[in-house]
Amino acid sequence: MKKILCVLFATSSLFCAEDAQLLSEALGHVIGQNIKALEFSIDSAALAKGLMDEAEGKPSPLSLEECMRRLALLEEALEEKCKEKNLQEAEAFLARNQEKEKMHILCEGKVQWEELRAGEGDELSSHNHPLVRCKGTFLDGTVCTSSEEEIIALEEALPGLKEGMAHMREGEIRRIYIHPEFAYGESDPVQPGSLVIFEVELLELEGHLTPSALLSDWDDEKS
Repeated sequence: MKKILCVLFATSSLFCAEDAQLLSEALGHVIGQNIKALEFSIDSAALAKGLMDEAEGKPSPLSLEECMRRLALLEEALEEKCKEKNLQEAEAFLARNQEKEKMHILCEGKVQWEELRAGEGDELSSHNHPLVRCKGTFLDGTVCTSSEEEIIALEEALPGLKEGMAHMREGEIRRIYIHPEFAYGESDPVQPGSLVIFEVELLELEGHLTPSALLSDWDDEKS
């Protein structure tokens, strides 16, 4: 923040008045975007006063430690509110979704799946390490995971994904809806307590990555 303030009040000596005004306004938007992400009301007049007072060397009404403590409490409250909202949306969605025709219901409705394409190959067992094409999204469409070719160990997979993939056949594609209790729970940093929707294609019962996929994995490890 101090660096931003220094820029705000030093622009006139580095740029022409018009450029200094544009940059100052743009930095105001940057600060505003970060504050908006906190999702609580800001007194813009008090914020402007704080900026001016800091630039003039006047003391803050709160110590840095106290300010950070209060922000941390606010963040915790907002995260809890987000979890509750996501959980309510997940349960409402699953309640509606289970009424759809040909929807398979597991785990008391907390795992649901529908077949998008039938498979004609062998049937998946819990001991297999299948090669899959997989994409996971939250309810708002945000992608949480995506892979063109991935070998998964079912015993280590998300509980809901393991349940939803049970008895799949090679070539089959399923869309699996998973309650947060059987997915990421509250641990996801972006959307805690969210329902996850996986679209999974079973390519092979026992996975063998193609050379291009192996090279991609090797590049990822190097980076």
